[in-house]
Amino acid sequence: MKKFKRSMIHMQRNFGKTVLLFSLIFVLSILSASAIQVRRAVLNTDDNLRRQLPAVATISQDIEAHLNAESEAGVEISIDAVRADLIREIGELSYVRTFDYTTWGLNFFSNAHIRSFDPELIESGNLIDHQSLLLQGLSFEQFILKGVRNPLIVDIEAGLIELIEGRTFTEFEIYSGSHVALVSDEFLQANSLQLGDMLVLDYRIYQEESGSRVVEEHFSVENLLKYEVFELEIIGVFAHEFYHDETPDWFLIQTHFDIINRIYVPNGLIESTLDLYVEVFLETNPELLEEFLEADAIEDIIQHEHMIFLLYDPIDLLSFRSTAHEILPDFWVVSDLSNAYGDISASMELLREVADGVLLGTILAMILVVSLLFILFSHERQHEIGIYLALGEKRKSIIGQILLEVTIASLAAIFLALIVGNILAREASTAMIRHHLVNQTEQSQSGMRQWQSPEMLGFRFEMTHEEMLENYKVHLDITTSAVFIGISFIAISISTVAPIIYITRLDPKSILLQGKIG
Repeated sequence: MKKFKRSMIHMQRNFGKTVLLFSLIFVLSILSASAIQVRRAVLNTDDNLRRQLPAVATISQDIEAHLNAESEAGVEISIDAVRADLIREIGELSYVRTFDYTTWGLNFFSNAHIRSFDPELIESGNLIDHQSLLLQGLSFEQFILKGVRNPLIVDIEAGLIELIEGRTFTEFEIYSGSHVALVSDEFLQANSLQLGDMLVLDYRIYQEESGSRVVEEHFSVENLLKYEVFELEIIGVFAHEFYHDETPDWFLIQTHFDIINRIYVPNGLIESTLDLYVEVFLETNPELLEEFLEADAIEDIIQHEHMIFLLYDPIDLLSFRSTAHEILPDFWVVSDLSNAYGDISASMELLREVADGVLLGTILAMILVVSLLFILFSHERQHEIGIYLALGEKRKSIIGQILLEVTIASLAAIFLALIVGNILAREASTAMIRHHLVNQTEQSQSGMRQWQSPEMLGFRFEMTHEEMLENYKVHLDITTSAVFIGISFIAISISTVAPIIYITRLDPKSILLQGKIG
């Protein structure tokens, strides 16, 4: 109580100095409060946006990084393949709910079935289905079989497609490579098929010619080397919803056509066609047979695609990416849909860097300026301090009294700065992000989608700039306030204690002799 009275008396007698101290701390605290709240808002916004993402990630080759590395090295650099055992290792990470990888069946054809497409979409986009051989003048169609190794088909679990009739594959069907298939409802309607019918496709191997390929010549009877007939039982039917704006995107339309014409089968079914491939090319590629004979399992020696992982929580995407990168060979990357809010991420990263700079600068400025101010004030109070020490007052008590004076003067400045800083941070940072987003829109160019990225596989997550901004909120909470108050008082305490410790280490007699000059 005695310290408090002495502190109040000193502050009243030195009102001008108290106001000066209040003003300095208030101004510096506004800047630090704004910086802390902006930084907190950036972290919260990134967290909120990430929680809205589909918890889907894929792995693919980083072709650009590989080309840059070869350019710098001046030599060819090989890329290690990601085989099934490595995919399974990543799939066993604690973040992963389920995963899958695909063996593609590219050489399946039919003279009886056609690809399904929506004429209205084709007409509205002035497009054609580039995958269709019928539209290119041939008398048969080509289909792509998408192999799966997981009865829980990730495309269904992740919401890309929806099972509307029938069932998915059993463990036995996956293990044995049974001749069963899932097709889209649109495909059934286009081909007058129904659940339980048999889908008959030819697996054909054509002679690959060097140079440009003429469709009619490549798929001619003379160029056909071998074929095998596959009969697939349709055990399940799926649907894929297509959402588009008034002006449809060509890439999205083509992706939709590819998905609804996709035929899901067990990986083992497609892997069985490799026997025919080896038989055809045994003479020209004898090493293929040797490699197959030495392998414990075919899937361990072939390259898979659509390596897709469904996580338990999208908030784990960053941790999953970091951990998977440690497992993957060079020039392989993990991709997710976070680039959907890449514009605001770039803006917030810039804002966070500015906030970090302002926060560091204001802390250093507070320590330096307040220290210098207290050295000046302490010099004027040397005689008072000397008397206290001469009367037997403990040095801790003297430091405590001066800290109390600073605390009383600073308390109002800090809390007022917290409120003003909130307003400044909200208005200034929101305006800065909005301006940055506008500039990005004006300078934006249609970028290439990364091969095997979730977008290339058909997954979508889109946000407008206004929707992104709605997620950016600068507001006061207990954590932000506690961090700001803690940092402020630590900086002020350091500023106060340093000059006081210097003074109290002097001999009281010396302090009194110096103080008499004043």
